Amino acid sequence: MFLAWLADGVKLLLRLASVAAAVAMLVHAAALAVPSINASLYSPAYPWWRHIVFIAINGTLAWIMATHSARISAKWPSSVIMGGPTPPWQCHLRHLA
Repeated sequence: MFLAWLADGVKLLLRLASVAAAVAMLVHAAALAVPSINASLYSPAYPWWRHIVFIAINGTLAWIMATHSARISAKWPSSVIMGGPTPPWQCHLRHLA
């Protein structure tokens, strides 16, 4: 019962983090596309290529957290709390594949 509740909580947090990463990706895309947004949010020394890097990073994080949230939250909390049959680092890598 407790582990199911914890797994649901982890899944919710991953989905919220996915939304936050998607919003950050959109902010960087808007700053890259619209000079006035870039000027209001970032210093003039902020290079354009850094927006592209963070668009890729935030997009990847949003996709992973949105699509793999069920696989991450299904086994990871029980492995962390109870030691599980598999060490947490191996469980995490196995369920992302």
